[in-house]
Amino acid sequence: MREIARLLDITERRTQRIIADLDKAGYIERERRGRRNLYTVSTHLPLGLPTQRDTDIGSLLAILPAASGS
Repeated sequence: MREIARLLDITERRTQRIIADLDKAGYIERERRGRRNLYTVSTHLPLGLPTQRDTDIGSLLAILPAASGS
C-alpha cells in the first residue's frame, strides 16, 4: 500500500480505504502471503460507470502504460 500511495501521491490511509472499497465491491481479491497481501484485479468485471457498463476493467488496463517500477 505504501508503494501505491506513493505512486498516486495520496496518503496510505486513503489507499487503504480505496482498496477496502474495491475488495468489498468484488473488483479485487486479497490473498495473505506471510506479512504481505497479494492483490488480484478482477479484470472481467464492468467498470461500473453509468456510461461505460459495456467496458470491462481489463480493456481499461490494456491501454494504460505499464508501471516503470521506479
